[in-house]
Amino acid sequence: MNSFEMKTKYKFLHFEEVPCLFGDSYYYVKNKRNNILGNVEFYADWDCFAFFPNGGYVLDTQCLSNITDFLTQLNLLNKSR
Repeated sequence: MNSFEMKTKYKFLHFEEVPCLFGDSYYYVKNKRNNILGNVEFYADWDCFAFFPNGGYVLDTQCLSNITDFLTQLNLLNKSR
């Protein structure tokens, strides 16, 4: 059993898993107002999870750092499987 607990809530963002019947789950990236800023999905060409932003949103270094942290967690977990 894996005891690793992923961090999904940050100061201004949170990540919500969307279960998929076929293939990998993906995650909504949401702000405090629950707007979907984009998705985190597995990108087969790079063999890792990546962020796919929705248009029209502005992200600062803190938000980008949080997204990077979440991607790092997902990719480490994926590599350990």
